[in-house]
Amino acid sequence: MKRRVLLCTLLWLGARLAVAAPPVPPPLKISLPFQGMVALAVLDARPNIISGDRKETFVGFSRSLYGIPYPAHTQSKKPFAQDLSTLASRALKLGGAAPKSLVTSPFKGRQGAVKALQDSGAERLILIEIRDWWSDTLVHTDLHYDLALTVLNAQGQELGSSSLMGHDAVGKRERPERRDLATATNDILASLFTAEQVTAAFGSGATPVAKAASCTVEQILKMKDAGLTEEQIKAACGSS
Repeated sequence: MKRRVLLCTLLWLGARLAVAAPPVPPPLKISLPFQGMVALAVLDARPNIISGDRKETFVGFSRSLYGIPYPAHTQSKKPFAQDLSTLASRALKLGGAAPKSLVTSPFKGRQGAVKALQDSGAERLILIEIRDWWSDTLVHTDLHYDLALTVLNAQGQELGSSSLMGHDAVGKRERPERRDLATATNDILASLFTAEQVTAAFGSGATPVAKAASCTVEQILKMKDAGLTEEQIKAACGSS
């Protein structure tokens, strides 16, 4: 019986190591059809971050042999938004752009992030909002995500946007774009930047689009469930 328990434990540890140390994916490269100055900000708009229930470094759960979930945090020990900003900035630089990266506070909301971007003096402002992001790992990994990318002009007017929401299985048996968390993150970012509306927003003839609050009913309900006030929800969604 003891040998069987030991064997099961060793197999579980082997699986955990395989999940924890996937191969490093090739560097992400994102090219923009724009030659002017660009500024980038990543805003952590996750309800459990804004409410203070979770730290800004939170990225999901890692489960024990018995399925007990333990909070997982960024390997860098930096806020997840900062890690995502670093990844996006590096990808844009490899693609030929030189974005000015800004540090934004999740507690100042969308309006605060847009104001910081405007203060940069850039011609195109890129705002990435993390509305949901967490993984759940035992032997297999599930990734829950909801990201939005908005391109604005120097006056803070929206020129185009894209968003991605999903709940995907991640692992070696999944499609190539979801073989590990790093590869999945690269694919999600690339998809946001290559959306037709975003590409058009970098064109010389791009004009502002009218748009109300940036949150869906589902996202607003999540914020309410997390205990956010009406003022916090309005700030997070960018509505007045």
